[in-house]
Formats: sequence, C-alpha cells, structure tokens
Amino acid sequence: MNKKIISLFMIFLVIFGGVSICYAEETQPQDFFTDGFKCEINDDGPRTYTIVGYESTIYTNIIPDVIDGFTVTRIGDGAFKNMPQFTGKINLPDTIISIGDEAFAKCTNITSIMLGSNIKKIGKSAFAECSALEDIELNGVEEIGDDAFFKCTSLTPSITMPKTLKKLGNSIFDTTSVVEIIFQTSKAPTITPSTFDGTSATIRVPKYSEGYTIENYWPENVKEQILKGDLNLDGLVDSADAAIVLNLYKYNNAKTQDIEIGDMDYNGILDSADAAIILNVYKYSL
Repeated sequence: MNKKIISLFMIFLVIFGGVSICYAEETQPQDFFTDGFKCEINDDGPRTYTIVGYESTIYTNIIPDVIDGFTVTRIGDGAFKNMPQFTGKINLPDTIISIGDEAFAKCTNITSIMLGSNIKKIGKSAFAECSALEDIELNGVEEIGDDAFFKCTSLTPSITMPKTLKKLGNSIFDTTSVVEIIFQTSKAPTITPSTFDGTSATIRVPKYSEGYTIENYWPENVKEQILKGDLNLDGLVDSADAAIVLNLYKYNNAKTQDIEIGDMDYNGILDSADAAIILNVYKYSL
C-alpha cells in the first residue's frame, strides 16, 4: 500500500512539476531583480537583457554575464550612476556590447575598469567624475562619447587607445590626469574640433599613417612615433610583418620607410635576423 502511494506521488511531481517549469518559461517577466540588478529585455537576441539599475547597498564589483538564464548585452543609461558600493576593479563580461550614457558616472570608489572584448561603444559621460579611477582597458572599443572620462583625476598618465577605435566625441579627457594619449591605428579615427578640449596631453600617432591632420581637427603638435616591426602599419607586430621582411630581403627592394620600421637589430638593412626578432616579439608580446 505504501509503495503505491509513493509511486502515485512521484507521478504527480513529474507531471505537475513539468507543467510548472514550462509556465515559468512562458511568463518570464519583462523586468526583474536578481541580486540587486534591475534588467529589461532588449532586442539584441531572443534572451538578451540590458542592466538598467542596481538596488542594493551590498558591496559588489562583479557585473554578471547571465541573469536568470538571460544574456546581459548592455549597460543602460545611468545604470550605476553615483553608486559608491561599486568598489575596486570592475570586470565587464565579454557578452556586453555597449555602455550607456552616465552608466558609471560618479562611482567614486571604482579604481579600475576591464572592458569585455566585445564592447564597441562607450556612451556620453559614462565614467565622468569617477575620481578614484586609475586604469581602464579599452580593448576593442570603436566609439567613445562626449566627456566619457570627465574629471577622472586619478587616471594613469598614459592612455593607449585601441587599434579598433573609429570615433571620438567632445572633451573625452577634460580635466583628467592624463598627460599622454597614444593612438595605434594607421588610419586616424574621426574626431571633433573639441575632442581634446580640457586636456594638454601629448598626442602620439603612428608615423607613416594617414588622417592625423589639422584639417581633420588633430592638434598641430601631434607627435609621430614608429612601432618597430609593424611593416604593414596595422598597429600589430606579428607573423605577417615577418613575412614582409623576408620578402623584401629576398628581392632586395626595401624602401627607406621599410628599413626604418623593420630594422630590428639596427644594422641598416632588412634580413632574416629582423624577421626572427619580429617573430620573437610576436610570440612573447614584448
């Protein structure tokens, strides 16, 4: 008798438990909180969300990539604005593709930001007045909005812009501690007449590049520098550059520019030794 009751109870759980699970899936709320994060559905995909707020006084420095089974793809406008509970180093997951306007503005206890590899856009004033922010890894960012780092007074003195950068807004580093901004791409990103307002930082750009001109609003005192080994001027030192050196060496047709960039051992010629040095640089990311 007891065995029959137990069997009937198990059948009941399987049938109605399964119905309950399906029902929960069909009625997923449009917005919800999980561990303090408020999220809304976006149209990036069938199960993708934007974080639009945070309602907790608990310390955190972890931005989740998934909340209740839904992929987080965006940080919304003002999502974490003026929140001292965000402290220390903040890692943004690779699932995120954009950071909204004022998303982290006035988060005065953030010291470092590591952007995920898929973030393409940083919104206006996204990190404005993050007074303790010392370091930010921009990775694959393509666009940075107006006043993105306004009054970030603790930023590292030297900022390297990613090779993927295409567009900069107004007053990006207004009133910051940055004294040097390094651009790596051989084709100048689009800027405005006010991009460098509020900063006296030295602007360094690749030699033999294009577009870094006064006509395109770049300062007169732009400093050109050579990335040794970057023969194809793509901002990288890799095996493709080593192949170029070997080809120039084989046919003995290196130009002055090629020698200036590719002569890694400074002996005045391009040869297999230079190619070997480039491969070593590439291997160990020196």
